[in-house]
Order: sequence, then structure tokens, then C-alpha cells
Amino acid sequence: MDQVWKLLEKGAEVYLVIASSMENLTLAMTNCVWGTKYHTRIRPVRKGDLVLLYLVDTGFFVFVAASEPYEDWTRVWPDEVYPYRIKISGVLAQNDGLKLTDLMPILKDKEGHAYRSVASLGRSVSGVAGNFRRLRRSEAEAIFRLDGWAETKESLGSGYDYFRSVPASEGDRVSLAKQESGMDREIREAVRDLFVDEEDFLRILRLLEFKKNIVLQGPPGVGKSYLARRIACLVTGKREGSKTETVQLHPSYCYEDFVHNGASAGIFYRFCQSALEDLESSFVFIIDDIHRGDLSNVFGEMIQLLEKDKRNEEWALRLLYSPPGHAGRFFVPPNVFVIATMNTANRWPTSLDYVLRRRFAFVSLRPHFGEKFVRFLEERGVTRPMAREISNRMARLNRIILEDPDLGKDFLIGHSFFCDPPAGKSEADVVRWYSDIIQSEVRPLLEEYWFRNIDRVDEEIRKLTMLTN
Repeated sequence: MDQVWKLLEKGAEVYLVIASSMENLTLAMTNCVWGTKYHTRIRPVRKGDLVLLYLVDTGFFVFVAASEPYEDWTRVWPDEVYPYRIKISGVLAQNDGLKLTDLMPILKDKEGHAYRSVASLGRSVSGVAGNFRRLRRSEAEAIFRLDGWAETKESLGSGYDYFRSVPASEGDRVSLAKQESGMDREIREAVRDLFVDEEDFLRILRLLEFKKNIVLQGPPGVGKSYLARRIACLVTGKREGSKTETVQLHPSYCYEDFVHNGASAGIFYRFCQSALEDLESSFVFIIDDIHRGDLSNVFGEMIQLLEKDKRNEEWALRLLYSPPGHAGRFFVPPNVFVIATMNTANRWPTSLDYVLRRRFAFVSLRPHFGEKFVRFLEERGVTRPMAREISNRMARLNRIILEDPDLGKDFLIGHSFFCDPPAGKSEADVVRWYSDIIQSEVRPLLEEYWFRNIDRVDEEIRKLTMLTN
């Protein structure tokens, strides 16, 4: 906390902010920016002031304002545009044991009275999500004297590359951001085959660097697994081999398969042991369909060890089953990156949502039935009129799904169903290929979505296949 106190001694103001979600917080960190809808509260912030940011069930983070307030209407956060912004530094310190309730005896309202509820305190800070509440000097000092504060590796002078106002550390950690500068060509090649633009692709790499664990989520057919493997190739520098491992979760998958059963090591345990033997390299572990597993049963105590600030011997835990001849203490190495995929059309319990969102950054993928999709099919031998017809019809179906109050964006149908047309075939063969996909892959999805209205399914299928008649 030395740097925090030094800035306070120099007269830095402290502003309390409440983040609305882990996704918004992660995007703020990776884009080095925080914003609000209204200019009035952010206007007093000056370069060098401290931003104390709180996220429910995650804790407090301390940043430094790296710029004066400015206006920018480009979209950073998916839920809203927050145009009045400041640049922020890397994390100076954090406290994951501190809760908003712990601040109630410290903070006072405008009349100097203590807050009677967390709700009233929260409203005073963020009547509109993202607002800034300037703390009194005595309040700030009292908060920073509470137990649990720790400086982080992302502090000023040693932050990650993606904290653009802060130089990168030359320590012994593996930096994906550093690797980016030396693999521009590989990134361009990867993006060419993906329905993700280069800016979004680099943002995903930065999220993986920051959290070490990401979930690629989206409706069926948006290319989640394919994207995970392309990222793994870039991160490890290999298209296949021992530095990448993939597992597909299912309801019967258990801790003994994943970690250890006492007699033999599970797949994740073995993978981590390999990573420990080569700390100079990056290793990527892919978990396909993470929503299908019972995460408590699969991960056990391992779920805590995935957190990026617990990737060292200090946080090593004794395993449920001790390997023969081993003390049983284990930690996940810092050079292991976890990429999970999740189909949003499959509902899953809120408790699992909480377990994952504390430890993973979420990246939402969406269907792409536009010009890039048309060109993609053209390059693979589909005539442009046919490609445009497929694109238009699927886009129309997705608009219907999006507007259905019982469905929505999590149930859209992705482009990857149509990414492997028959090569060197006649147009009649391509038409048959398209019709087969509609009947054998799209129709079962619609029957599941509208299981109480099969007539509607028949009508939509008829509209989709009109060009094949």
C-alpha cells in the first residue's frame, strides 16, 4: 500500500465507484478506462487521483486516474455507452475480503450521519451506474487502514502491457501482450478465418492475460470451440502438442477424472504438472461445454486455485486425495491459461454462474450473417446469389428468435452450421447441402425452441428452404 499512501500524501483525491458487473469491470481494466453517463461527478477528477472501485462479491480495487476527464462515445461496454471517461492505470492494490457493509461505519451522508442500509449507501455512490463519489480525506484513510489490503503485480511501474499508461514488467511471468507485438502476421491469419475482427480478437487476448481464465459464450453455431483452439495455437505457438489440452464436460464427469483419485492423476492435474516443468512457456487448457458439468463435483477446491492472484505456492492447498508419495499440496501454475466454452441456449443454475463469474472473464460471441459470411462462402465455391440468400434467410430467422419473449439473443442460430460447403460441386449439390443442414441441424433446434408450436416450426423451415424448391 506504499504507493497509495504516497499519492495521498501528495494530495490525491479518492473517488468511490461501484461496478455493475464483472464483465464491465474486466472491460474497464483491459481498455484502461472508466466511464459514466453524466459529466457532473467525473468532472472534478484529476490525473493522479485514486479511484476506489467496488464489485459485489469480488471486493475493492484501487486505480490511479491516468488522464483528465474527456468525452468519447465509442462503445466499450456492451450494455450501455458511458461517454464521460478517464483513463485508469493498472491495479495498485486490492482487497477481496472487504465488503460494502464494512464501509458503513466509516462513510457519512451529506449531513454527517451514518448510512442506515447498504442500499442507501449504494444509491449515494451510484444513483446511476458508474458515478463517482468523492470521499473525505478521513474516510479514505480509514478505509485504507482496514485489514486485507495488498499491493498487486499490476501496480504502477510493473503493470501488464494492456494497461497502456503503464510500462510492462520485465519479470519472469509469461506475457501474452508481449507476444502480440511479435505475431501480427499470425493474428491477421487467424482473424481471416474467424468471424471476429482484429480489435475484438486482441481484446480477447488481453482478457485472457488479465484473468487467466475466460469463457467464450454464445448461442449454438457461433464458433466457440474453433475460436478457443485458434487462440490456443497463438498463445502456445503450436497447432497441436503437449502445451494444449482439451476436455469436454458432461454430467457424469467428476473430480477423480479432472484432478486426482488418490491412485492416479486426473487430466488437469497432469497438465499443471507439465506446465510447472516449463514455466517459460504458455499452456492452454480448453474446457468445452463447461455448462454441462457439475462444477463443484468436477473442480472441488481447485476452483479457488484458478484465481489469477492465487497462482503460486503461497496459496497451495491440500488436495482431497493425496497422490502416492506426495504431500498433497497443489497450486495452478501462472503460465496455465483456461479457455472454456458455454452454449447460452442451455440454461444453467445461478450458483454456477456465480462460481464462474468470480474467476472467469466472459466473452460473448454472436452470429455473423453479413458481408463477411457471404465472402466466406464465395471463397469456398458458393455463388454470390446463393450465399446472399442463405445469409438473408438466416438473418431473418434470427430476428424472429431475438424478438420472441421466450427466447432472445441466447438462442440465435450461428453461422458455423454453414461454414463447410461441398468443394468443387455444382450449384444443385450446394442447394442440397444447404437443405440437408436446415432439415437435420436447424430444424431440431427450432423444434426444441418452439416445442409447443410445431406448426410454426414447419412454417419457418418452409421459408428457409424455399430457394431449394
